[in-house]
Amino acid sequence: MTRPLAANRWWAVASLVLALLWLGGLGSALGLLGGWMHRRANPDVTSASRRIATAAVVVGAIGLAATVLSFALLSGSSSRSTG
Repeated sequence: MTRPLAANRWWAVASLVLALLWLGGLGSALGLLGGWMHRRANPDVTSASRRIATAAVVVGAIGLAATVLSFALLSGSSSRSTG
């Protein structure tokens, strides 16, 4: 049994919105996961829905990488503080 098209598109859009919100890395991780799950669960959905889910994966991955990099840079600079 397949889900209706509107439900498929809603899941992809929600994943993209979460990825864009960032929320300290949490939104990026949830957007990445949601987009990946949408693409995996619905291989034959419309191309628009698939592109939205792909955008969620890409934006989520970039946001997550930026989060990891910023935490690494911040923790590295705090350990070198003079005192």
